[in-house]
Amino acid sequence: MSEHNIQTTPEGKVSDNQPDSEQFEEFVFKVNRETNEIVFKNPKTGKETTIRPKVDDEKYSPLSASEFSSVWQRLSKLGITWTTEIPPVPEFLEGHKRDAEFWKEYAEIQRDFPNFPREVGAAVMNALLGPKPGEKQDEKALIIKDLLTQKYRSEFFFKYAVKVPYFEDIDWEVVIKAQEKNVTQMPKIAYALLMLSFTDPVDVSVDLENAANEIREPEFMTVAVNEDAIDRLMGKLTTIKAALIKTQKLAESLTETEESSNGASTEK
Repeated sequence: MSEHNIQTTPEGKVSDNQPDSEQFEEFVFKVNRETNEIVFKNPKTGKETTIRPKVDDEKYSPLSASEFSSVWQRLSKLGITWTTEIPPVPEFLEGHKRDAEFWKEYAEIQRDFPNFPREVGAAVMNALLGPKPGEKQDEKALIIKDLLTQKYRSEFFFKYAVKVPYFEDIDWEVVIKAQEKNVTQMPKIAYALLMLSFTDPVDVSVDLENAANEIREPEFMTVAVNEDAIDRLMGKLTTIKAALIKTQKLAESLTETEESSNGASTEK
């Protein structure tokens, strides 16, 4: 179905045909993808009716650990890695050919294993969050261990564990101020407008696994800067980056210390 006007018969049935007389009423419908609801609106009265359709998903059987490993290796040979999104999105690594054979193999994997990204996401969550109480470490989580570098872990928990909106992207444009109220002469100044994009933190009232799957709309803020403001901003950002690099090394050393102590206690 698409977002077109829908005709309804007096019995309430939906008809795809245009009405032959005025006894038919026109309704407009919208789809709320966040709630999986369909909203029917009468354009004359403004009255809306919301329904939640029942979707029958096709039966899906997760891959065995050996099957998962086979697909993982095939994609790795093609130079494909994964983002920290949930579910992860495939990314192409530099230095690998993108010839006809590559696209043939890649298309074949996509066709035969359409749910593989979902399984990668489940393995990532199991590996980074740990198995649930009473459960063992998932074998698939061990297969993807090379993906879970310190950089990957940092980005993952930055996206899903911070409790405040975080910076996502920036759009910009440079303009010239040609006129100003109550000013007789042309100002003739150039400045930049920066539109900063922020993403809200995940819902802390639910567990991280479910929260990471929620759709979160970005927020935007637009500010103006001139050359001096940009110089000050770059200087402060350089200082912040140096502090982050230093602190990140400390964080990595803390992780290594914890692993070493765990290993030592095991040997005893």
